[in-house]
Amino acid sequence: MTAELHGRGYQSLRLMPYEHPLSWRCYLTPVEDLLPGGLQARELVATHCYSSADGNHYFGWEDAEEAGAVELASLFEERFSDLLKRCGGEDQDYAHWLATLLDRLHDTNDLPVLTAEDLSTPADELRRLPIKVYREEQQDWVIREDFPLPPPPLS
Repeated sequence: MTAELHGRGYQSLRLMPYEHPLSWRCYLTPVEDLLPGGLQARELVATHCYSSADGNHYFGWEDAEEAGAVELASLFEERFSDLLKRCGGEDQDYAHWLATLLDRLHDTNDLPVLTAEDLSTPADELRRLPIKVYREEQQDWVIREDFPLPPPPLS
């Protein structure tokens, strides 16, 4: 959905993936709301968050259970237009980084995380993006820092 929104001209929309004890969450925020370094937001708005605890009720929406990325992007545009007004513009480096990350994650259960209970490095000290990888044989998750960090925000 976010890559689709980037294609619609909202390339200043950034992802902030976190793991909480009971779910994985992904906040969406305008680049202007990021702290220096570009990996954390000044404030995370709960309504702009997907939680894996919600399953396919994306952003708490009861009417989008069967929606794909294109339809979710249209609903997001409609329901969060105030947020997207702050996300217009080009940032080709970030859009390309996100597309590459999504390619890396495609057809896996792997999840990117900036913070997690079992991640000892604070987000502002990360050198690579941690990816939680599910190990089928052990039926557990391990963190591998195996993906480049996103490019810094354009100034």
